[in-house]
Amino acid sequence: MALVFVILLQTNQYFQSFKGKKLFYHMNRKEFLKNLGITGPAIFALYCMGGGMTSCVNETKTVPAPSPNPANPNPTPNPPTSSKIDFTIDLKDFPKLQSVNGFDYRDSIIIVRTQSDKFVALSKSCTHQGTTVTFQSNNNQIFCENHGSAFALDGTVKIGPAAASLKLYSTEFDSTTGKLRIFET
Repeated sequence: MALVFVILLQTNQYFQSFKGKKLFYHMNRKEFLKNLGITGPAIFALYCMGGGMTSCVNETKTVPAPSPNPANPNPTPNPPTSSKIDFTIDLKDFPKLQSVNGFDYRDSIIIVRTQSDKFVALSKSCTHQGTTVTFQSNNNQIFCENHGSAFALDGTVKIGPAAASLKLYSTEFDSTTGKLRIFET
């Protein structure tokens, strides 16, 4: 900023006379940059190179570290988290799964009842473009209505354009409680 002020003071063209007195000449930003010899392409180049031509500054703020916990003086900075799927559903809450060939969704998973005591759980997103798939009981397959991809009940591709299999999850069904566990191994 000081450099710009010095340039203005040393350049007579930025002053205007009024009754023999030199007054500061007001100009807009375009005139100022033009008089400095900075043209449109030069401004663009400065901007692209990070030349600081913006009026706002992006500062990185440092967050202070939390005070130590006396109960745990050496905490793990980022404790590992498990991202594996593992949940149990009660079939009472999923009426579509109460009959064979019924299917329903829970979070990112499609669940299909293939027999009275057998279930299949797969990723519900087609591997081609992420469209939610459905179950076709007449063909005994998982189908993507968006582009026609078809998957076997083990998740493998039967018909493209999808090239990758759907993720298959393990299932455990307790017929006495009516609860179905879906999990990753």
